[in-house]
Amino acid sequence: MQESVKGQLIGPSETYFKNNGTKVYFQHPYCQVSGTAFGKRKIDYGGKFYAWDPVNKFVAELEVDPPADGFWSKKTTQTDFIRGRILIGKDSIFKKIQEAVAKKKAFEIKIDKDDIVEEKSKIEGSWIGTFKIDEKVYWKLGSIKPYKLFKCDLLLPSDSNLRPDALWKRLGDDKKAEQAREPLKIQEINDTKSMKKKKEKKGFFF
Repeated sequence: MQESVKGQLIGPSETYFKNNGTKVYFQHPYCQVSGTAFGKRKIDYGGKFYAWDPVNKFVAELEVDPPADGFWSKKTTQTDFIRGRILIGKDSIFKKIQEAVAKKKAFEIKIDKDDIVEEKSKIEGSWIGTFKIDEKVYWKLGSIKPYKLFKCDLLLPSDSNLRPDALWKRLGDDKKAEQAREPLKIQEINDTKSMKKKKEKKGFFF
């Protein structure tokens, strides 16, 4: 018997497209880590999750490792396999999403026929294989070559290597490193409070 831990990030993440100003929000699927105590460590994703663009009225309903019955017609054993659909939704869908997000919990919403203007596309695939939308391949493992990394001598002001506590730590002075860390802790706490107030005032996606 393998030990396992199951968890999920709560709250939506945001992708911003600089070329046209579009913002797409998405919920994360749950993640299950097995082999935490003994055996081979393995990470699997599963369950339903969503992506939405409230301005252009798009909603993607996705499911990792979908069952054979119900909405989906067949079952696959491929790891991290995803099926789903892209919809043009009515305001009722976005109201359901907004209410679910406000609860700050993992959520699954029921999309009825009355919530849908049109079903635009079907999604199928996996990040470890091929990912398709309406039979068009958008991702194929190994087909996109990563950029070659190189060392840059010019560090950004925000680079963590420039933190005074890190510099003192490298010099072996733990006392001065701790003294330098204290104002950074206070700044981080204040930044977190400020971000929380902005989110509460602005809302999650409007």
